Amino acid sequence: MAKPSNEDIAAATSLLDAGWRQGVAFRPPASLSLPVSSRFDRDSDFLVVCTQSCCLLSASFDTDPFVEVVEARPLVSVNPRSPEATGKNVRRFHLPVVGLPGVAALECDINRRLVFGRRQLLTCALGSAPKVAPDDARRFAGWLARYYGRAALPNELVRRARADGAPFAVIEAALRGMLGGRRVSDGVHSIFLSATPDTELQPDGGAHYTVRLRILCHDQETQEHLDRLLLAAFAGHAGGKVVGGIALDFGVDLTSEVTVADLQGYERFSDLDYLSGLDEVRGAIADQPET
Repeated sequence: MAKPSNEDIAAATSLLDAGWRQGVAFRPPASLSLPVSSRFDRDSDFLVVCTQSCCLLSASFDTDPFVEVVEARPLVSVNPRSPEATGKNVRRFHLPVVGLPGVAALECDINRRLVFGRRQLLTCALGSAPKVAPDDARRFAGWLARYYGRAALPNELVRRARADGAPFAVIEAALRGMLGGRRVSDGVHSIFLSATPDTELQPDGGAHYTVRLRILCHDQETQEHLDRLLLAAFAGHAGGKVVGGIALDFGVDLTSEVTVADLQGYERFSDLDYLSGLDEVRGAIADQPET
C-alpha cells in the first residue's frame, strides 16, 4: 500500500483540528453540491456523520475516500425515554445537541443517508455547529451498529418466540428486572442467537424451530441471576423438548469465558440487545486513535 502523501496528511490533520468525528452534526454550505433528498431543508436541517472516526480522519484519501452522513431534522423537545431516544427504534434516532437555540435534539433517519467525497469536508466549517456530548455520540454509534448488525429471523419464529411464556418474552422480562438497585440489562454485554431452519414454517404445520441462545454478562452476579431465572422459566424445554413450536437451548456466560470459536454459527441478536450496554461498541469508538 502506498504511503499517504504529505497533502493527504495535512488534509487529515485539518479535519482532526476542526473537530470532525463520528456523530458530529453540521450544516453544509450552499456551495457544496451533495445528493441530499428532496426533503432536506438546507436552512434548518443538518447532516450527522456516520463514518467511524478512524476512517473519517484517515491520512489516506485513497484508502478511505468517502464519508457517510445521515440527514437530520431539528426537534424542539425530546423524550429521553422514547424508543427514538434510547435506540430501540432502528429507523430513527434522537441525538441530543446543545448550542442551537430552541433545538433539543436532531432526529436522524436511517433511510436518509448519503455518501460523498471525504475531501469535501475540508470546505465545511464546524465553528457554529451544534455540540454533541461524547456519551450521546457513542449511543449514536451503538444505534448505527444495531441497524447494520440486525439478525434477520423468520416472521413465524419471531411470532412463536414472543408469545406469552415463550423465550423472547421471558428473556425480555428478565432483562427489564432489577438486581441490586440496577437493571439486569446493565450487566448484559450482548446476546447471540442461532436458529434453524431460516425459512417460514406454517403456523400449524407441525414443524418446529431450533433456537440456541448465548447471553454474555459483564459480571458474575448478573450471570448467576439470569441463569437461575431462565433455568426455572425454561425447565419445560429440557432435553430439546419442543414447546410452542420451538426447541430451545441456551447458555448464560461471562464474557471473559467465551471465545470467538464458542460463537461460531451464532449472530448478534439486536432485537433484545437494545436492553444491553453495547459497551464494546462504545469502547471501540472511545478508544479509536484520532489519526
